[in-house]
Amino acid sequence: MPVGFQVSGVLTALGPDTSTPRAAEWWATRRRPHRAGDQPPADPQMAVDVHAHVLLPDVEALVAGQPGLAATRRRATGYPGLESAVENEALSDTSPSTSKSPRRPFALGTSAGISMLLSLAHVDSAMPSQAMQDVISAFLQRREGASGKPKLTLGDRRAAFGPAGTVYPLPDDVSVTAVVAGAVPAHWLATPDVDPGRVLVYLHGGGYTMGSIRSHGELAARLGRDSGCRVLVPEYRLAPEHPFPAALDDALSAWRWLRSSQALPASSLAVVGDSAGGGLGLALVLQLRDNGEDLPAALALMSPWTDLTLSGATMSEPVRDPVLTPDGVRQLAKDYLAGTQPTNVLASPLFASLSGLPPMLVQVGGAELLLSDPQRLADAAQAAGVDVTLEIRDGLPHVYQSVVLAPEATLATAAMGRFLRTRMTGRR
Repeated sequence: MPVGFQVSGVLTALGPDTSTPRAAEWWATRRRPHRAGDQPPADPQMAVDVHAHVLLPDVEALVAGQPGLAATRRRATGYPGLESAVENEALSDTSPSTSKSPRRPFALGTSAGISMLLSLAHVDSAMPSQAMQDVISAFLQRREGASGKPKLTLGDRRAAFGPAGTVYPLPDDVSVTAVVAGAVPAHWLATPDVDPGRVLVYLHGGGYTMGSIRSHGELAARLGRDSGCRVLVPEYRLAPEHPFPAALDDALSAWRWLRSSQALPASSLAVVGDSAGGGLGLALVLQLRDNGEDLPAALALMSPWTDLTLSGATMSEPVRDPVLTPDGVRQLAKDYLAGTQPTNVLASPLFASLSGLPPMLVQVGGAELLLSDPQRLADAAQAAGVDVTLEIRDGLPHVYQSVVLAPEATLATAAMGRFLRTRMTGRR
C-alpha cells in the first residue's frame, strides 16, 4: 500500500521493526550502532506519542482506492536485503518533463546489468502492496492505545521524529562528514561513485520545528545515490526558538558557501526538500532570483508546504491524511511565523511570482491534507512559464518517499534522481 508511514517502526521507536518477514530481514542486515548524537528516546513508546496528537481517525480510507503499480522487480545494490537503488533506464517515463502530468503511473522494467533482484508482489489498482497492508494493519490495531496520552514536550518530539514515523539507519556505504557551511552546521553525505562536483542541497521537513540529518539522512542519501550527487544537509535553526526568517537565512548562507568557498557553479547544484523543507527550498530559490544571483539547475520537492495561510481546499475537506491534522499544521505555522504575516511570500512562497525559476519536479501523495499546496504550486509555475512536472500518487500520504521498505518510495526517488541527472551539469 502506498502509504508513507512506517507504523511498525513508529510503535517500536528506534528499535527493530520485525513485524513482517520483509521488515525483519531489512533490520537484521541494516542494524549498526547509531552515529554520535543519535540517542534513542528513553521511552520506547515515545515515537507513538509523537504522532498521536496529529494522526487522524480515518486511516481506513487509505486502504481503498490505491494506485496501480506494475513493478514486480527492482535492482538490489548498496543495501543488503532490501535495496533502494533502481536503474535509471528501468523507469518508463511516458510523459515529457516539460508537461504537468499529475497522474503518470510508474512502470519498472528490467536491465541486463541487474545482478540481484528483489521480487515484489504485483499490486493492482485496487490493492496495496503486502508490506503496506501490514503497516496499516499494525497501526489500526495499536492506534487506540496511543490516543489520549499526554502530549510530549518539543524536545521529546524532536528526539523521536522521523518523516515516516521511524528513523531509518544510513546504509553502511554512505560516508558522513560534518562541516560548517557559512556558519551553519551541516553534513555531507556521499555514496560510492557519485560525482563530487554535483551537489544536492537537501532541506529537511519537520514543520520548521523538528528534523535533522538523523531523521532525514536515509532519504537524503538515497536521493544522492539515485541522482549520482553528493548531498549537503544544512542543520538550519528551528522554531519556535528561531522563527522566520532564521531557517531561510541559514539555507541562503549554506548555498553561498557552496558557491564561494566550494567554488561550485550553480548549474551543478540542485535544491531538494520535503514538506516544510520543500517550501523553504522554494523560498530560497525565490530569494536568489530576487537578489540577482545564479539559480540552481533544478528544484525537486516532495509534499512541499508552501501556503502558511492554510487556505488550500484540502485543508477543509473530509479528513483522510494519516500524518497531519489541521490543528497540528496551524500550530506549526504559528510557531514558525511568530507574528510574521502568513502572506509573506518568503514564508508562503506559493503567493510569489514564480517566473524565471529553474525546472521543477513536485511529488505529492493523494491522501494529503496539504495536497492543494503542490497542486496550486504547479498551476502557478506552469502559468509563469516554468518547466514543471507534478506527480500525484493516489492514496499516498505526506512524504511517502521516506518509507524505505515500500516499493512506491523506491520508485519515486529513482524518478527524482533521473530528473536531477538530466538537468545538472557534470558527469551523468
